[in-house]
Amino acid sequence: MLAAPLGDGPSTDLRGWAFHRRRDVLLELGAGWSPPLTLSPATTDVAVATDWFRDMTGAGIDGLVVKGADQTYRTTGRTWLKVKHREQLEVVCAAVIGPMKLPCRC
Repeated sequence: MLAAPLGDGPSTDLRGWAFHRRRDVLLELGAGWSPPLTLSPATTDVAVATDWFRDMTGAGIDGLVVKGADQTYRTTGRTWLKVKHREQLEVVCAAVIGPMKLPCRC
């Protein structure tokens, strides 16, 4: 994440900063935003995250991304945990080749 000032000052590379510090900068930058711009919700409360995971599926939330508060941004490798919903559906599929009265015995 690069934080670029709205004026003429230099930008700052935040990738070496801990997640909680990058999030604070993002919250400050996004404070004046209005829809359709918005920030994704974040919490450190496991109960709140559990509620979101259970209750927000219908709103298009298909899972959670778990990040360490002190974790820096890494450009290589997977260091975040993605928790997604998994649905299982049992299906019986059958087909008839040829007319129903005289199916093919292939």
